[in-house]
Amino acid sequence: MRTRSAVAVTLATLGFAALAAVPAAASTPISAPTCWSNDGKPYSFSASAWYTATSATYHYWSGVAWKVSGPTGPKNNLEYWVYEGKTQKKAWKSGDDIRPEVLYTDTINTYTRRDQSEHVSFRLTFDRPNWTDGQCATYTPNI
Repeated sequence: MRTRSAVAVTLATLGFAALAAVPAAASTPISAPTCWSNDGKPYSFSASAWYTATSATYHYWSGVAWKVSGPTGPKNNLEYWVYEGKTQKKAWKSGDDIRPEVLYTDTINTYTRRDQSEHVSFRLTFDRPNWTDGQCATYTPNI
């Protein structure tokens, strides 16, 4: 069972620094660029992931954190994928329940080979009541 927790933190007290906070001393945070709704509406999405070099061969991806900002509805959707080169190592899809202005976390618990281009890709669908839902996609840099 995946662990996901919502930390009720307001935007004013959160700031982007919380997304880059390292959950464990040996982990390395890596942030994806903030993305905006694809139709110019004032909705944004920020995400980070954490990994640890466990050996000369592997990285261990321990977790992700994300936050939706802007006046969206309460039914935003997130999907993320962990890649080792072109090979998908993990896929995750939220329910119709990602609320805005809340910091979420999830445990990845996945290993990737260090000699590949490793990254985490994210796609967010913004819930916009009375409008067509917007989307944005972003990914961490390859490591």
